[in-house]
Amino acid sequence: MGASDTEAVSAVRNAYFLTDSGYQKYGDGTVYATTAEFNQAFADGLGEEDKKVWQTDQKQTAPYLKPFLQEISGDVGRLEAAAGSDFKAALLAKLQELGINVDPDKILGLDGLAAGEYDLGELLYSTQDGYALQLTGTLVVKSGTQPEPKPEAPATDDKYTATLTSLQKKVVQAWEQSLVNDRDWHIEENRRIQLDNNSVKIEPVLFDEVNLQDEGTPAE
Repeated sequence: MGASDTEAVSAVRNAYFLTDSGYQKYGDGTVYATTAEFNQAFADGLGEEDKKVWQTDQKQTAPYLKPFLQEISGDVGRLEAAAGSDFKAALLAKLQELGINVDPDKILGLDGLAAGEYDLGELLYSTQDGYALQLTGTLVVKSGTQPEPKPEAPATDDKYTATLTSLQKKVVQAWEQSLVNDRDWHIEENRRIQLDNNSVKIEPVLFDEVNLQDEGTPAE
């Protein structure tokens, strides 16, 4: 190359390298501590043509090259699972129902989830040789077995009072020896059981002995 030749100089733009403190911009010194901050800075430095090549909207990883990703889209809806269960298996089963088959090893973001509600669009991500995930839906992680609701104590009313009025003590009087049916015997005590909120009341009941005979049977 002669002295008169024009020497081409290439400028390095929008380049970063990883340090212990985070992502540092080449030639600038600015450090971005989180992946989300770095992705935003990297996206802001891209030209319009470069934006077609890079995926920068993820929060869990550095930007991916789009040509290596397969786009997966669909609405998973509401997916419920107990804490400690296999969330990925539940998700894959739902995707299969939608006709979507994926490599389980390339679906990330479902490990170590505590009880709560998660937006799948924010939660899931993939590998560089995996998927551009455009999935919507909600993952609800429940904390263990839900206790059965306790039944409410019935309030006092005529229905329950009438149903539970049959606590009696019967004795056989001398004039009753020939009676076959014990319901015609003399009732020495009669009590009414009544429900009152969470307590049970047992009260004496006044009655006429003549009413204890069968209809049409004359009283002794």
